[in-house]
Amino acid sequence: MTQTTPRPAPTRLTWLRLSILAAILATTSLCLLAFTAQADVPLRIDFQGFANDEFNQPFTGTATIGLSIWDDPFAGVQVFTETHSGVSVVNGLYGVEIRGGVGDTLNAEVFSETVRWLEISVNGNPLAPRQQLLSVPYALLVAAPAGKICTSPFKLLGLTGSGELLCGDPNGGRTRVVVDRGGMVGSGAAIAIAADGFPIISYFDATNQDLKLLHCTNSSCTSRDAPLTLDSAGDVGAHTSIAIGTDGNPVISYFRNPSEDLKVAQCTNTNCSTSVITTVDSIGDVGFSSSIAIGDVGNPVVSYLDSTNKDLKVALCTNANCSTSAWFPDPIG
Repeated sequence: MTQTTPRPAPTRLTWLRLSILAAILATTSLCLLAFTAQADVPLRIDFQGFANDEFNQPFTGTATIGLSIWDDPFAGVQVFTETHSGVSVVNGLYGVEIRGGVGDTLNAEVFSETVRWLEISVNGNPLAPRQQLLSVPYALLVAAPAGKICTSPFKLLGLTGSGELLCGDPNGGRTRVVVDRGGMVGSGAAIAIAADGFPIISYFDATNQDLKLLHCTNSSCTSRDAPLTLDSAGDVGAHTSIAIGTDGNPVISYFRNPSEDLKVAQCTNTNCSTSVITTVDSIGDVGFSSSIAIGDVGNPVVSYLDSTNKDLKVALCTNANCSTSAWFPDPIG
């Protein structure tokens, strides 16, 4: 139906705010062919509002709510209307369902133009201002050309200017995988690529206060070995750093509480199922914010914080497992 009317004055009831919970397809309707373009799109819209009475207090009672859709924010052509009688309003809050009342049929033709405006009336009196209807996810789905879908793993991200599907990976090509759920785990994580070409991760298990390591068995870590506990002697494993030694095996530096030491774990195989644990520095409060690399002679080099002296320190290991090392405790410069 179409009807052109002048804009009446607002009623005594002051409707302070309106919340469109599932507003309809407004900005992408050029490609609306039919609601059957995708399966089972509902022909109803949830709508919620808030009302004050003439004393600016939340209204409680019943009211007749009219909902109409227009092609203009002030006058224009009315393309849909319905009425809800006996709507319960409690402490100012009410809810209705568009196409749950008596009136026109809600269909795709209502949204054949790019902009639509919703008008609310109370007991027959229209209120200002009208509310513009905006797109929600169903709008983009329904607006897709009939018979066209995005195939897995791609998702519908929107439509192009010509109405074609815009498909893409919502993760931007990234795979996100939870690799350990065993308590509060993952603090101070460090990652390297193992000799087999797959990621290997060192991290702190705060629940058990342990140093842990996880070896992935494919590049995305969707398959992996079970998490390993490398060191559980006290509160150990914070401030981890990991590198791959010249033998292809990981080596990890980390902090130990409460003795406040710098420690190193040298793995003796690729997946670190066995390792050698060494305390590298225990003089004062040392080992925070460690970073490990492999030096030019093939042995680890570790930088770290000496909290006691407020210095940056470096430990140059003289063998692969860091059981012997030379310290450079003076701040650079």
